[in-house]
Amino acid sequence: MRHSQTSPATLEQQEPARTPSLDPRNLKDMLDYRLYLVYREFGSHHERMLNEEFGINRRRWRLIATVRDLEGGTLSDIAEHAELDKAQASRTVGMMVREGLLKRLSNPENARFAKIVFTDKGRELYDRIFGRYREMNLALVAGLAPEEIHQLDKLINKLRAAGNSFGKEK
Repeated sequence: MRHSQTSPATLEQQEPARTPSLDPRNLKDMLDYRLYLVYREFGSHHERMLNEEFGINRRRWRLIATVRDLEGGTLSDIAEHAELDKAQASRTVGMMVREGLLKRLSNPENARFAKIVFTDKGRELYDRIFGRYREMNLALVAGLAPEEIHQLDKLINKLRAAGNSFGKEK
């Protein structure tokens, strides 16, 4: 599916004085929709890279990246950190064990707490994917000044915190 794209510069030229997120007039002005568009535009390139170059999807990449961050963690730890349902994570880890990317190290005290670790093949795959993903991420922010990137990081953290507390009683 081809998506119509309007460049940010074009959007700024249309109404430079208006801040759509403070005065949303339609769906395209809504912050969450605008963030979704950024994700969709970048994500389609990322998904294609994962599929074409490495033969995996985003869920598998997220699990691989999470195992890298929590190597030796339990399936529950990894599922929570990757923000995946435990059953989905279990199936995906099981497939990746059969493919020789991961292995389970048994816990003699409790089999439910086996540690998930990389095989050499899995670690090499992570390194290759991360290198490509890093290149793409740097290209995404290449048009921003370092102080804008710093501010963007701070704002994203604030938005995540707001999103996590949205609808919860205080």
